[in-house]
Amino acid sequence: MVKFEYLIGSQKESADVNPGMTIFETMQKIGLDFSFPCSGMRRCGKCKVLVQGKLSPVCEVERRMLGDKAPDNMRLACFAKVEGDVEIVLPENKGDDKIMLQFSTLQETLNPNYAGDYGFAVDIGTTTIAYYLFAKDSLWPLACNGELNQQKRYGADVLSRIEYANRNGVAPLCQTIRQQLSASFLHLCGVANISPEKVDKAVITGNTVMLHLLDGLDPHPLAEAPFRMVSNFGKHADWRIDEFPEMEIYLPRCISAYLGADVTCSMLSTGLPDLPDGTLLVDIGTNGEMVLKTNGTLLCCSTAAGPAFEGGAISSGVSARPGAISKVWAEDGRMYYDTIDNLDAVGVCGSGLVDAVSVAVELGIISKRGNIGRGRGAFEIGDSGICLTQKDIRQLQLAKAAIRAGVDTLLEMCGFSVEDIQGLILCGGFGSFLDPGSAAGIGMIPIEIADKFRSSGNGAGAGASIILQNRGKEAESVRIADQSEVVELSYSRLFSKKFVDSMSFPEI
Repeated sequence: MVKFEYLIGSQKESADVNPGMTIFETMQKIGLDFSFPCSGMRRCGKCKVLVQGKLSPVCEVERRMLGDKAPDNMRLACFAKVEGDVEIVLPENKGDDKIMLQFSTLQETLNPNYAGDYGFAVDIGTTTIAYYLFAKDSLWPLACNGELNQQKRYGADVLSRIEYANRNGVAPLCQTIRQQLSASFLHLCGVANISPEKVDKAVITGNTVMLHLLDGLDPHPLAEAPFRMVSNFGKHADWRIDEFPEMEIYLPRCISAYLGADVTCSMLSTGLPDLPDGTLLVDIGTNGEMVLKTNGTLLCCSTAAGPAFEGGAISSGVSARPGAISKVWAEDGRMYYDTIDNLDAVGVCGSGLVDAVSVAVELGIISKRGNIGRGRGAFEIGDSGICLTQKDIRQLQLAKAAIRAGVDTLLEMCGFSVEDIQGLILCGGFGSFLDPGSAAGIGMIPIEIADKFRSSGNGAGAGASIILQNRGKEAESVRIADQSEVVELSYSRLFSKKFVDSMSFPEI
């Protein structure tokens, strides 16, 4: 055994570990909260740590991914193997990320779906989790909270987590999310000064992969054709959360392998089934889910946008934390920016990324094909010191093309033109902060509908809250999911063509 010491902020701890494992594997075994976007597959180069001690030598691939300016004591956790005593410095997790908790008033009749005094509504996203504590006599939350999903240590997106589960089993991911829920539930009870025994029910929504991991089900069938769900849920769980042994747990109905209960809940909360034909609902994240109300039906599809919109796969990308560039605009031919909390720029989050590229296209810095001009390999966002590289632009092109191709495929299948779109509803944290003009500026949405949008905030969290606080809405959510028609884009030649067509940026 060797000693593995780790410093987080001013707190230093240690553990005895077996030599021969990578730092990544060692941190997984200890259970340290650290983000591994590609689940240790040596693709992203973002698991940089400062470490001293006896480690395996740096190979050429790791050196290239670290870059020329990396200090001598910086290593990639997925490459460096622990061969003796080591000491590692980890960033302190301050929990400052801006997480979308708000949603419009529920505007529903109060008829709680539980017998006790209180209930939880939860939206488990791939990146973030939103919690709401309700009293039985209120349509508004008594307390709420948001935090990063601790499963990020197993990968930034659903495919990375499925890969991890394939290699190591589903138990670590299941245990991580259930322990996180237990701790957060206790925290909210403390904030509201209520006893946990008084919480009678939790409605927990999320995408299909997140619910499979929460329920302890093997997610492998979700990732391979024919993309089969082990369960489509719409059921009460047969397990309980620690510290809440009597609390009933309801998992809403999923639509398909990549159209989860979060989409069902968003349709419920926005009232999409009752809106005019031509209304389009879009939730943009690591996956892009979209639903078009047409001819009285709900036509759905899901595209793999990847983590770019949430700061992943971008060299200077960060989550929506203090100091993240969140807004970019042009004035007198120059680029300007704002950061969250007006702090010095530490990186660029999703909304800032879309703004920055839209402005760069407008100013002629980036060509229609996405090439950075004048032979430069990167450009700076204003005078922030934060740069976007040619590879970053390609990542954004892939992500935005997936969204636009999904929208265009649904429209063409229905015989709709963009002029037939009556309204655009953007859901989720990224969609709520996204400037529709910038989204149109990079071609992610048609320019013709940029002024027809409204934000629903956390539509999935709102839907879970509605199910919790109105007994009849549980059955309605099941009907919405069962009546939705899924377009499987994996087999669609039309989608493939639209995807290629959507890679370029619009003409200015």
